[in-house]
Amino acid sequence: MSLEANEIDDLMKAYDTLSLFPDVPPLFTHLEESSHIHPVVFSNGTSSMINTSLAQSPDLSPHNHLFKQVVVVEKVKKFKPHPDVYSHLCKEVGKEGKEGEVWLISGNPFGKLCQLFYVLF
Repeated sequence: MSLEANEIDDLMKAYDTLSLFPDVPPLFTHLEESSHIHPVVFSNGTSSMINTSLAQSPDLSPHNHLFKQVVVVEKVKKFKPHPDVYSHLCKEVGKEGKEGEVWLISGNPFGKLCQLFYVLF
């Protein structure tokens, strides 16, 4: 199956308006109240794609200020779940050699897909 260019554009625009799962809003409340947590978006998406989604999504944009960084795998030229992308994440957040201090939280079955991740330390 192949898609026409306009269909691809429509799919990419839909990414910018993704809705939150019902269990996510309490996490935002917790992050607001927890200055010791360093929330980071970690994604297989491009920096432009993720930043646009954070800025334009009606559900995410009100919480954009909570995220201290956006870390994507573009520089690594590999995708999750390749181990190099996790090393890249740790380096980007200043936790190289301290990987045990980084927690990834995801709603995905195996926790390493192209979604929003929050790095907690």
